[in-house]
Amino acid sequence: RVLFRSGAMFPWESAVTGSEVCPGEIYSDYEQHITGDIAFAVRQLWMASGDQQWLRNQAFPLIRATAEFWASRAIYNDSKRGYVIYNVMPPDEDAEVVNNSAYTNMIAKLNLEFAHEVLPNASENWKTIAQNMYIPFDSTNDYHPEYDGYQGIEVKQADVILLGYPLMVNMSSQLRRNDLSFYEPR
Repeated sequence: RVLFRSGAMFPWESAVTGSEVCPGEIYSDYEQHITGDIAFAVRQLWMASGDQQWLRNQAFPLIRATAEFWASRAIYNDSKRGYVIYNVMPPDEDAEVVNNSAYTNMIAKLNLEFAHEVLPNASENWKTIAQNMYIPFDSTNDYHPEYDGYQGIEVKQADVILLGYPLMVNMSSQLRRNDLSFYEPR
C-alpha cells in the first residue's frame, strides 16, 4: 500500500460511508489522481459561481487536505530537478503502476497552486512543489509521454490529452497539436 504522511486521499470507489470499496487493491491504492480531480472540480465550481462564502465555509477544508496529501506524496529528485510522484496508476489503467504520470503530476500541481492561491496561511512549500513539479516531456519529439519510461505503446485512453482540456494547461498550440497527433493513432 502507498502511504502518505498527511492530508486526505479520496477513495477510487466509495460507498455511502465514504470508505473505499473497490475490489481491486491496485486501483484503490494507486489511482490517486481522483484526489486532484475532486479538488479541480471544487476549483471549477468556485470559478463558475464566485461564491466566496461557500469557498471559505465548505471548500477550504477539502482544498487544504488534498494539498497536504500531494505535498506528502511529492519528493524532490535531484536528477529530474523537480518534485516527482512515484507509484501511481494514471487514468490509463492499463499502464498499471508507474512513476510520474503526466496527468497525475499535473493535477497535483494544479491542486497545490489552487490551495496556495486561495487558502489563508497556505504553506509556501505547496507553492515550491507546484512550481517545481516534474511533468514528463520529450524534447526531441516535442510531446508529453504518459509517464516515465513510456515507450509509445497503445493506450486505453490518452491521459495527456486531458492536459489541454479540461485542465487547460498553458502550452503552445503546437505542443497541444503534437500531443494530439502522437496519441490519436495509439
